[in-house]
Amino acid sequence: FFEIAKDAAEGVKVVMPAADNTRNEVNAFLDRFEKENGHRAVAEAYVLLSWDRLNILKKAVETVGYDGAKIRDYLYSMPAYKGLGGETKFDANGDAKILPLVTVAKGGKFVVAK
Repeated sequence: FFEIAKDAAEGVKVVMPAADNTRNEVNAFLDRFEKENGHRAVAEAYVLLSWDRLNILKKAVETVGYDGAKIRDYLYSMPAYKGLGGETKFDANGDAKILPLVTVAKGGKFVVAK
């Protein structure tokens, strides 16, 4: 997008899953990711969401053990999980919504709009 649009990209708003870089804990995690992997995460939002999902499953297994039905029931009834990628709550079908953010193109990258 930025290679093709060049200067015309500046100020473009896009609604998409995005890392909320206004949060210190998000930046600390992404900095640690870069240090440990030798590169910045390309799809930051999905790295954060994956981390959250891993921690949600960890909590489920610690709470109910390795029984699939019990894990499912735990996930359906758990309180909202406030993680690096935002808030996760599962509905009656087991679906969790990824709440997108409004982002704006600034200096060759998308940042969360204020």
